[in-house]
Amino acid sequence: MLVLADDCNLQACDEETRGLFEPMHAAEVCGAGIFWIRSSMLLLEGLDEFIAHWQIGRDRARRGIVEVRP
Repeated sequence: MLVLADDCNLQACDEETRGLFEPMHAAEVCGAGIFWIRSSMLLLEGLDEFIAHWQIGRDRARRGIVEVRP
């Protein structure tokens, strides 16, 4: 799950990077689904709660979290 800053401009990304935000293309290229959300869409919970929820996999194990900043 990618959490994007509200001012992130996907059109300013190069073509290869933009492809990661298109589900079918990302699945084909990366072999996995890539999900994303803008931080302003976290209306009912804060970022920490959102990450804690998405960190738990179907097998109830915790996934690793990586923070990428420009």
